[in-house]
Amino acid sequence: MKILIIHTAFFGDIILATPLIRAMQEGLKNVEIHALVKPETVQVLQNNPHLQKIIVFDKRGKDSGFAGLLKIGRKIKKEKFDLVISPHRSFRSAMLARATGAKIRVGFDTSAGAFLYNKKVKYDSSIHEIERNLSLARALGIQSIHKQPQVFPGEEDKAVVDRLLVKAGFKSAGSLVALAPGSIWATKRWPLSYYKKLAQILIKNRVRVVLIGGDADYALGRKIATGDENVIFNAAGQLSLLQSAELLKRCRVLVSNDSAPLHLATAVGTPVIAIFGPTVPAFGFYPTGSKDKIIETQLSCRPCGMHGGDHCPIGTHACMKKISPEQIYAGVADFFK
Repeated sequence: MKILIIHTAFFGDIILATPLIRAMQEGLKNVEIHALVKPETVQVLQNNPHLQKIIVFDKRGKDSGFAGLLKIGRKIKKEKFDLVISPHRSFRSAMLARATGAKIRVGFDTSAGAFLYNKKVKYDSSIHEIERNLSLARALGIQSIHKQPQVFPGEEDKAVVDRLLVKAGFKSAGSLVALAPGSIWATKRWPLSYYKKLAQILIKNRVRVVLIGGDADYALGRKIATGDENVIFNAAGQLSLLQSAELLKRCRVLVSNDSAPLHLATAVGTPVIAIFGPTVPAFGFYPTGSKDKIIETQLSCRPCGMHGGDHCPIGTHACMKKISPEQIYAGVADFFK
């Protein structure tokens, strides 16, 4: 049986879909699983033993527009898939599912193109995203006990991190704390001055700090590390996603906004202190580890949107500003007792 999983969302969404991929691989016999994702998220699925092939859909680039959709549609139709599953709820994903010609097409009932699926599953907004994804497998009679997301750094990824730690002068990774100050949504970011103050408190208490994130986060990291380069290493923009995962694996804890790094840490078993502001854990994207901590402020204006935004709707950003560096440090300190 050939199975296609369509998911063209963000990094974090793809990480949270890895338990679904594993469930399909382990729940059925003699299956070949393909995943269709955006170019920038391909690395999430590299080395994944539960996946046989990755199909790239550059929906914002060379495959954009209706012509690009037709092109990728013809490509996946040639694969002759038996079953298609789409956790992504866009109309475009539903059209691609239909284009495969697969006899069984599974998607959520809230999809913009729900009518193009012949097996619709109730989208339950009250449960975690991992459980929502697994509900698509359960609709096919497949149960799974494995609910932790997974990523798979390779040997070269490990070697890169080894060299990075030596370069930074970190002889032991055991006392490392990672900070992830970035987010594509401005209001999701805990203030940069607060991250800097937290880093200073950690350094004062003899804790080494490493900053992680993508290319866009490098400038944020430089502002935090200014004046403290000897004890803060800015790895943002210097590592691939799998290399970042390997680095996180060696950290005692990660402090992160509600963004992809918290899911990456969960995937390698590193505890997370997650800072929630404009969004809330009830949306289903909170960290799921037994030692994870969620820090938030109870305000009547929360949540102000599913994803946050570029500006605070009421101009205060109080949901983030009311969370102090000292409060976050108290949470971090618990991991050093």
